[in-house]
Amino acid sequence: MDARSLQALLKKYEIRPNKSLGQHFLHDETVVADMLEAAAVDEADTVLEVGPGIGVLTSALVQRAGHVIVYELDAQLAQLVRDQGEANLEVVEGDALELPLPPRGSALPYKVVANIPFSITGALIRRLITSLLAPQSITLLVQKEVAERMTALPGQMSALAVAVQLHGQARIVRQVPPDCFWPAPKVDSAVVHVDIQPGLTLDVDEKKFMRLVRFGFAQKRKQLKNTLGAGLHISPSEIEPTLLKLGLPATIRAQELSMEDWKRLYDILDI
Repeated sequence: MDARSLQALLKKYEIRPNKSLGQHFLHDETVVADMLEAAAVDEADTVLEVGPGIGVLTSALVQRAGHVIVYELDAQLAQLVRDQGEANLEVVEGDALELPLPPRGSALPYKVVANIPFSITGALIRRLITSLLAPQSITLLVQKEVAERMTALPGQMSALAVAVQLHGQARIVRQVPPDCFWPAPKVDSAVVHVDIQPGLTLDVDEKKFMRLVRFGFAQKRKQLKNTLGAGLHISPSEIEPTLLKLGLPATIRAQELSMEDWKRLYDILDI
């Protein structure tokens, strides 16, 4: 579907993109094909899609998956997608940050494949990976910056990168230019795929571990001994010997730590 056809469809349903919800409708079917390939969707799969827009991705999913469940907050868009009339398609109106995970009545395991609204990107990713019954895999079309944060290596790490990599392995599938959407966003996008591991990738208490990580990233430009000291209510001078004991520079910052470094720090601090 080209941009002109997309606009005609929106006009038919009297729909205008909602800027406050970050609605940018995907119309490039090569991007859709790459997403389905990355997710390895087949007829045995139950797939959850969040924010289907006009249903370009949905149309491809119902042709490949056994059951497709769509979460859509916008009633008009929900009706547009529902009008596809596919027997294996279920459209649920509501907020993806509040609707149940996994979807009620869905088969397990399930996959998530979605072009998610910019406005809920970070919150939704965290909800998906930390769900008690997390998806088998997550394939998302997100802002390029977010995809890079999710897949970052030591030197460019973020709290989001640590959270994602605590639950599985993430990779960028491809970049997506603005002209693949209408209206075109002002930023580049990317398809990112995460294979979710049963259990955590590190032997930690997730709540305590991520609390430590959040302390570390609280003020990105500051040295780790200062951010951890502030979060743990102890002097930075008490943190410094711990860093040196682990073979880490006293001046190190949170973004420079590897997942293994965070695990060693978690173990020695015993929080």
